[in-house]
Amino acid sequence: MIALLSPLARALNKRWGRWGQAFPGRYHDEVISTPTQARNALRYVLQNGKKHGVVPPSSIDLCSSAPVFDG
Repeated sequence: MIALLSPLARALNKRWGRWGQAFPGRYHDEVISTPTQARNALRYVLQNGKKHGVVPPSSIDLCSSAPVFDG
């Protein structure tokens, strides 16, 4: 995300004649250090479409990494 947002922010700031963050708070990283955090992260990635009603509860979200997940 940073690789994408950095040049975009520079271009927007140049166009707007300003400096500073163009996208404050849009990205943060989290170090996963416990099994519970790992489980929650996997659940978020694999089932986020179901949570938001984009994917039916009985199917696999083909836009996530679920189809290639073997765990």
